[in-house]
Amino acid sequence: MEMLVILTLAKPAHGGLRQLTLTRTMTVAPGTTRADLLGWMLDQCLAEHPQMQGGNIVFFCAEANHLPSQLKAVKS
Repeated sequence: MEMLVILTLAKPAHGGLRQLTLTRTMTVAPGTTRADLLGWMLDQCLAEHPQMQGGNIVFFCAEANHLPSQLKAVKS
């Protein structure tokens, strides 16, 4: 199943607040947990943005990356 995963981190920086949001899709195997997805997303974030090490999780979302059939977008 393909999942949509969104993670926002925030960290104090230079008298202000640095904030970063990443959005990814991932195909998961049966038995994959939300905790697994959070760990994967944190790894992705810190590999791409090491300055966010020690940041606080502000938002995390993991859900199936599909719409119910009655809500599918109409192609124009």
